[in-house]
Amino acid sequence: MNTDDVNVPRILHFPLYLNVSMMSSFLASVEDGYSEEASAKTSASQSTKDSRQGELGLGLTAAIFKLADIRGKFGRDHDGSTAEEVQMVRKHTEGSLFNKLYQLLEQDITAVTGLKDIQQLEPGSIVEVKGAITISPVQEILQIITSAISLLNATAPPVEPIKQQQHGARKGHGGAIHQAVQKGGPALISAKWAAWDSQLEQWQAELRQVMDGEIGALIRRIAERIQQDTEASTMIDMLLKSPSGDLIGVITLPRESAPTSVLESMLGAHLTVLGKVTQCVPAGGTISFLRRTSLSSVPTDAVDAVIQQFASISTEFARYLRIDELTVRGPCLQILPLAIYT
Repeated sequence: MNTDDVNVPRILHFPLYLNVSMMSSFLASVEDGYSEEASAKTSASQSTKDSRQGELGLGLTAAIFKLADIRGKFGRDHDGSTAEEVQMVRKHTEGSLFNKLYQLLEQDITAVTGLKDIQQLEPGSIVEVKGAITISPVQEILQIITSAISLLNATAPPVEPIKQQQHGARKGHGGAIHQAVQKGGPALISAKWAAWDSQLEQWQAELRQVMDGEIGALIRRIAERIQQDTEASTMIDMLLKSPSGDLIGVITLPRESAPTSVLESMLGAHLTVLGKVTQCVPAGGTISFLRRTSLSSVPTDAVDAVIQQFASISTEFARYLRIDELTVRGPCLQILPLAIYT
C-alpha cells in the first residue's frame, strides 16, 4: 500500500493490547532499524543589493590643455541577506508504529476464519484471527468457587431499609424501587424480596451439604492452589473463538503487558488478534488450562470429577462452570499476540 497516495484509504487499527517489545523487534528487522522520530528542516532567505554610481571628469581643464576628456564611473555594491531555518519533529506513538508495521507485514499475514485454516499453518506463522476472547475457564471456576464460599456467610438485607426506600420513592426520588412501586406497589417488592431470601437460604443449604464435607475441603484446597499458581505465573491464558463459534485455541499474554483494565476491556468483545503461532495442536492433541498450575500433574478426570460435584449443587453454578473447556482439544492453535485491536 502506498501511504503517500492520498487517494488510497488507510485502515487504521486501534490496539487495546500491544506487545511493544515484540513490535519494536519486528519493525527493526523489517526496516534494518527504526526511529521513533523523523525531523525535517525548512529554510528561507532574503537578499538585497545597494548600488551607487558617480562620474569623474576633467571637463574645462582638459579643454584648455587640449587633453582628452577622461570620464570614469565609481560605484559601491552592498549585499544584505537574512536566513531563517525551521526544524519540525514528527514523533511516532506506539499505535502509529503498529499501523506502520501492519502495512509492512500485510502480505505475510494469514487470515484464520475457522478450523479449516488451522491445518495449513505451522509454528512461526503470522496469523490474524477475528473473534471473541473469553477469560480462562480456570479463572472463572476460581471466581465462582470464591463467590460461593462468600455466599455461605451472606445474609439478606434487613427489611427496614427497603421500607425507607419505598418512602423515598413516593417522594419522587426514583430508581428501581420507585419503578417497582409504580408497577406493583410495596406488596410486590416484599414478595420478590421474600423469594430472594428463600432462594438464598436454599443455596446456602445446598452449599453446606457439599462444602462442609470432604469434597468441600478438597474444593477449597484446589481453589487456594489455583489462586497461588496463577498469581505466581508470568503468563495469562485466554480462550479465542471465531465469530462462527469455532474454538480457535489459546492466546497467551505476558502478565506485565496486560493489566486488569486491558483484560476487562477485551472480554466478550469481537476483536482481531494478530500474532505468532507458537503451537499447532493436531486432531487428538490437547492444551490444558491447568498446565500453569500444580494441578497439571493430577489426572484431568480427577479434577473434573471434583468440580462436577461442586457444579451439581445448583444449576446456577453449573451454568457458568465451563468444565468442558478446561482442556482444549485439537485441531487448535496457541498464539502469542503481537496486538489485539478493533
